[in-house]
Amino acid sequence: MTYRAPLAAVAAQHGARYRPTEGGWVAWLTAPLDPAEETLRPELTDLLFGNRISIIFAVLCLGVVLLCYAVFLDVELAALLTALFAPAAILRYVTIGASPSPSSLKALLLAGLFWAAMVGLLCGEGARTNNVMLTTLSGIICVAVAFGGAYNNAGAPRFAFIQIILFLAPYSTFGAFSGVPGMHLFLIQLPFWIIGIFTLIRQIYATHVKLIRARHLASHLALHDSLTGLPNRAHFMEALSAECQRASRDSTSHSYILYLDLDEFKPVNDTYGHLTGDDLLRAVADRFCKVVRVQDVIGRLGGDEFAAILRGVSQKEAEQIGEKLIAAARDPFHLDGHPPISIGVSIGGVALGLPPDVRRTLHAADTMLYAAKRGGKGLLRIAEAA
Repeated sequence: MTYRAPLAAVAAQHGARYRPTEGGWVAWLTAPLDPAEETLRPELTDLLFGNRISIIFAVLCLGVVLLCYAVFLDVELAALLTALFAPAAILRYVTIGASPSPSSLKALLLAGLFWAAMVGLLCGEGARTNNVMLTTLSGIICVAVAFGGAYNNAGAPRFAFIQIILFLAPYSTFGAFSGVPGMHLFLIQLPFWIIGIFTLIRQIYATHVKLIRARHLASHLALHDSLTGLPNRAHFMEALSAECQRASRDSTSHSYILYLDLDEFKPVNDTYGHLTGDDLLRAVADRFCKVVRVQDVIGRLGGDEFAAILRGVSQKEAEQIGEKLIAAARDPFHLDGHPPISIGVSIGGVALGLPPDVRRTLHAADTMLYAAKRGGKGLLRIAEAA
C-alpha cells in the first residue's frame, strides 16, 4: 500500500474490492458509459431498485386508459389488454422492491423490459384506435412514463435507452397512421423528445457517478489519514478490534501488533519546517507500505507514530518484518531541495492473545516501544503475549 492522493487512493481501494460482472446480456445492459467507471457498476445498478412510487403512478395512469377502453370502445379488448398488462406491472413492482443481488438484478431487467413492452403496446393500441381522446391520453402517459423510466434507470444507461424505445416505438408507429388530426405535430416533435430523454439519462447518470465518487471520497477521508493516505487511528482501531476477535477464535494462527515511533523526527521539523516534515512522513509511509504484506494493516496513529497489524505470522516472522521496517527508516531520505535526511524508528510489538482486549493490547505494544527507546532507539522489542 503506497501513498496516494485521496482520489487516487479511493479509486484503488474500490477497484481492489470490485468483482467483475459476469458477461452476457446482463453485463451489456448494465455497462457504464465510460469504462473508467466500471468499478462503480454495482452501486449504479443498485440505483435501479427501490423506487416503487413511479410504478404505482404509472399503473394508475394506465389504468385510466384501460377504463376508457372499457367505457368508450370495447370491453373485451380492455380485458385482454389488462390481462397482458397486469402481470408486467406486478413483476415490475415486485422486482424493483427486491434487495439488490445478481439474481434479483437479472429478474429486474427482464421484468423492466417486459413492462416497457406492455406499456408501449397499451399506448400504441390507444393510438391505433383512431379515437382522439384515447390517442391523446395514451400519448401523454407514454411520454410521462418514458421520462420516469429515464430518471429511475439512468444507473444502467443502455437498459434505460432500450426501455425508452419500447415505450415510444409502438405509439409513434401507430400514431403516424392513425389519421387523428394533429398527430403530425407529435411526430415532428418526437425526435426532439427522444434526444431530450437520452440527454436526460446521460445527465442523471453523470450526477449519480459524481455522487457515488463523492461518497467514496468522504468515506475514505473519514477513515484515512489525509497526509499519508494510511488508515487513521479510528480505522486502525477497528481493524485491531476485528483482528483481536479473530485471534481469540483461532488459536492456531498468531498475529502481532507493532507500535512504531520515529526517532529524530522533531529536529527535522525544527530545522527544515513542517512542510518538509510532512514530505518526510509521506516518504516514511511509502517505505513502510512496501515492507508489510498485502494482508497486513499499517496506519498512522498521529504525529510520527505508526502501527502495524501483522496477520498470521510467527514471532520470528514478526521480528523479521520489524527489522525490515527499521532498515527502511534508517536509509537516508532524499527530499527535494534538502541534503539527505537521516532518522530512525523504534518498534514495540506484542502478540494478540487472550482476552481480546484492544486497549490492553495497544498498551502492551506501547510499553514495548518505550523499552526499545530506553535501549537506545532504532531497536525492536516484541513481547510474546498481550
